[in-house]
Amino acid sequence: MATVAIALSTEVAGELIVKVFLGHKYENSVPLLKTLIWSNIFLFWLVAQGVWDVLENMTRFALVKTCLCAALNITLNAIFIPHFQAMACVYSALVTYFFAAVGFNLFHPKTRFLLKQQVRMFFEFKENTVYSYGILKKKIFVLKKN
Repeated sequence: MATVAIALSTEVAGELIVKVFLGHKYENSVPLLKTLIWSNIFLFWLVAQGVWDVLENMTRFALVKTCLCAALNITLNAIFIPHFQAMACVYSALVTYFFAAVGFNLFHPKTRFLLKQQVRMFFEFKENTVYSYGILKKKIFVLKKN
């Protein structure tokens, strides 16, 4: 969950990051940055699932998902930008990335197990981290033993 660490770091140091790299002129963009950074969680999942989609011959599903998410993003932007300006784009991106990475996994029988894993990851983060570390430790031990 490196993306969570990145998002939390940006949440804490967002103002400093903007001031140092962009200057005081862009201070108004801090809320946008602090909100948009959370979309990286879903973006990382999308990249990982993209590889899985190719390996499992799910490219047609990926294409349909991409097209529907593009339409969703355009629609949300068209509806909300007049009312909420730039923040609407950020929320539209978050919603679209969520549906692309998580939501659409509900609609195909082959991807439902991914959805279960994604949901479980949020509720069992500590347990999964310890379990993953244990598996990694065993594999390293096996490698050293041979």
